[in-house]
Amino acid sequence: MSRRIIKAGRDKDARPQALVQVAGVQTLYWRCVRTNRMELPAADIMFVDECHHVRAMTYQRIIEAYPDAIIIGLTATPCRGDGRGLGNVFEAMIECPQIPALIKHDPPYLVPLKIFAPENTQHIARGVEVASTGDYVIDQLSDRMNTDALVGDFVEHWLRHAQRRRTIAFAVDVAQSVHLTDELIKSGVRAEYVDGTTPQADREAILGRLASGETEVVCNCMILTEGFDLPDIGCIALVRPTRSLGLFRQMIGRGLRPADGKSDVIILDHSGGVCTGTAGPTM
Repeated sequence: MSRRIIKAGRDKDARPQALVQVAGVQTLYWRCVRTNRMELPAADIMFVDECHHVRAMTYQRIIEAYPDAIIIGLTATPCRGDGRGLGNVFEAMIECPQIPALIKHDPPYLVPLKIFAPENTQHIARGVEVASTGDYVIDQLSDRMNTDALVGDFVEHWLRHAQRRRTIAFAVDVAQSVHLTDELIKSGVRAEYVDGTTPQADREAILGRLASGETEVVCNCMILTEGFDLPDIGCIALVRPTRSLGLFRQMIGRGLRPADGKSDVIILDHSGGVCTGTAGPTM
C-alpha cells in the first residue's frame, strides 16, 4: 500500500493521493492548520501515536479538523505529569498486558531488568521545586545533579556494572549531558551526546555509530525518550530524577526490547527512581 510521509525534509515522499498519510504532528499543524501551505489530508480513521500528548493545543487543533473521523490513540504510558485525563478525546480504553506479563511471555516480548542503584538516593531531589507540569524545575534539578561527584560516580559505576553494553544515558539538561559525555571520554569510553540543536544528519550518524557499536554511550536530555528504537541497547542510565511515571517508563522502555543474544537490560539508576533492596542490587 502506498503511503505519504508529511515531515520536514521529506518532500520527496509527497503522495497526496496515497491511502495512508503518515504525518509528524508539528509539520501537519504548521502546514495545514496554522497556515494554508498544504491542504489537510482527508481521513476516515486517525491513529495518534504517543497519545498521552493529545491534550496539547497542536494535537487538539488537528483532531478538531477531523470531526467525523474515528480517533484511535496508542501509548505505552497513558498518564500525564499534569494529572489531566484523556477522556476529552477518547471514549474507551483498551488495556494491553503489563510489563511483567510481557517479560514472562514465551517467547518474551520484553527482557528482564537488572537494576543497580546507589544507596540512599530515594530523596536525592528533596527540596527541588515542582513546576506546573508536575515535574521538577529543571534549573534547580540541574544544580542538584550536575556535580563532579555525581558524574564521577556515574562513570565509575558504568565501568563497573554496564559490561560495556551499548547505553543510553538520560540527563537533566544539555549541560549535564555534555558533562557526562566529557567525563566518559576521559575514562576511555566511546561516548557522544545529542540535544535539540543537533542537526538531523549528525543525530542519525551518532545513533548509527551506537547501533554499530562504534559508540558505546549516547547521552541526551529529552531526545531519545520516545520514538527511538534500537533493540540492541543493553544498558539504560538514569542520571535525572523525575516525578513523571510516564517519563520514567519511557526511559526504561528504551532498553526493554529483545534482541539476539540479549538476556536482560541493565539499569543504572542514579535518580532515586527505584528502591534499593527491593528492585535490585546496590552499587
